[in-house]
Amino acid sequence: MTYFQERLYGNVNGPFADRLQNRAGRRALVLATLLGAAWVGVAFSNLEHGFWWLVAAAIVFESCILLLILSLRGIFELKDDLLDEYQISVRNNAYKASYGLVLVFLLVLATIAAGMELPRYSVFGIAVFAFLVSALAPRLVSAWNLEDDRGQQ
Repeated sequence: MTYFQERLYGNVNGPFADRLQNRAGRRALVLATLLGAAWVGVAFSNLEHGFWWLVAAAIVFESCILLLILSLRGIFELKDDLLDEYQISVRNNAYKASYGLVLVFLLVLATIAAGMELPRYSVFGIAVFAFLVSALAPRLVSAWNLEDDRGQQ
């Protein structure tokens, strides 16, 4: 195991991650992550008015991602050797489910954005939001759908 994998494995199975193992908390993290991605997109579209808004949005967004990783016990970041069969199946099913959702999400977003005749910076902001949500889609889907963890690992 590499040092990163060892450290991540210890963190996602630690006491702080244990407190994030409930459905309501995960769903709140999903919503916070989506809001953080939207804030990054808005800050990116207004980049000429303030770089520090983008920095603040990125810090909040990254914090949400880290909490989301902890709430999922790192199933998307850890090697298969460190996961059990249930965690691997949750991860694989999330990838399968998110592909269709991402396709529909991008088609709807592109259709709406194309019909609005937005300025260039706004289109870049929408693209940043779409990219961030698409990249995190498997994590968001699995966090939204997972049941409470009642000690079964």
